Amino acid sequence: MRNKDEQGYVRSFIFFGSIFFIIGVIILLIGNQEILGAYTSLFALSFMCFCLAYLYPQIKENDERAQKIREKAMYNGYIFLMVYIIIFMFLFRFNLIQLDGSQTINLLSCLIIVTLFSNLVVLAKR
Repeated sequence: MRNKDEQGYVRSFIFFGSIFFIIGVIILLIGNQEILGAYTSLFALSFMCFCLAYLYPQIKENDERAQKIREKAMYNGYIFLMVYIIIFMFLFRFNLIQLDGSQTINLLSCLIIVTLFSNLVVLAKR
């Protein structure tokens, strides 16, 4: 059974994840070109909040298991970051995608967020 403080954090993460997701869907449906790239960041933040809601009870303690999970997730995240950069370099070199600098950074940051928190969830389940 979770204590009251822990339930409050989990509910907060779920609430903010839902808000980010709803705002992202609204922006996606409006389709305004000036704000169109923002929905990817909002979906990534939503994913992060939902993962934190799942992970908080398991990683709130700063024990050895939580440290190992964080350490492995960061190591895997670094490897995936290098893979993403190599893929982007290949795609830009052969003109397979047309993105400006801010779109590329936005997409790369979203990929990093999703990858890192997916790794945390997978490693916490083991």
